[in-house]
Amino acid sequence: MVRSSCMGSDDRRHAVLAAATRLFRHYGHAKTTMADIAREAGVGIGSVYLDFPSKDSIVEELSLGTHRRVLDAMRAVVKKHNDFADCFIEVMGTRTACLADLASEGEHACELMHCQTKSVRSVHERFQAEERTLLRDMLEDARKGGQIDIKDARETAALVQRAFVSLAPPWVFALQKDAAVAIATDLACLLLVGVLARQQSRARPRRR
Repeated sequence: MVRSSCMGSDDRRHAVLAAATRLFRHYGHAKTTMADIAREAGVGIGSVYLDFPSKDSIVEELSLGTHRRVLDAMRAVVKKHNDFADCFIEVMGTRTACLADLASEGEHACELMHCQTKSVRSVHERFQAEERTLLRDMLEDARKGGQIDIKDARETAALVQRAFVSLAPPWVFALQKDAAVAIATDLACLLLVGVLARQQSRARPRRR
């Protein structure tokens, strides 16, 4: 077991977060104590409190990282596409795949994305705001480039989010990953009919 006296501050923080991740995934954060986390990390409980004032602050940090993974994956897709239709389909499929992957990370892994604690709700609200901004920017760039025909990118981004509610936590966790991504692709294709500029809508074949 690693002793806290052998660790620097960054190493200790990493060890605590890694230990908490393992315990939360297996037992859930509600049944995990700060003492459990300290023991799993190989540090004294006082050392845990040096970096995290409460268990809820650990939950918030891990939830933030989980949400960030989804956004980072979506942003990576945006960077590699110039065509809006292909980008939109892949972005929403990637989003859905990342969310579905959580179900395979442990019985309670989904709690970091969807649960009723104040910290997770707060992080999820920030995620939704950042996701809307990402979608708005995609839509606005495509509108300016003549690829889509919409009046308000902000309102359209909010509507896209609403359309994908059934493919967000907790409902997406009840689906197999491949099935969830297939539904996301079909839904994205359906939504494209409403936003593509008319000449593109006529020319583009139906995606399967």
